[in-house]
Amino acid sequence: MLTVNDLTNDFFKRFLANDDNCPEKPILQILDARPIKNNPADKRHRFRLSDGVFSYSTCTNQSQIAGRVEADKLSE
Repeated sequence: MLTVNDLTNDFFKRFLANDDNCPEKPILQILDARPIKNNPADKRHRFRLSDGVFSYSTCTNQSQIAGRVEADKLSE
């Protein structure tokens, strides 16, 4: 099981600065996940993610993983 110490600290800062050393697969924490209700047929969620230092709140998922989001199985 991962802990907060495993998060990719400063990922958002490095990503937004176009840092060449920014990891392609960061370890982030989901702080909040809410369904987007604009189009009920398209099951998408809005996420607030944290890298342990900064958080980012304008993230959405692809509809293909909606079932995993709803079943709380994103780590699989």
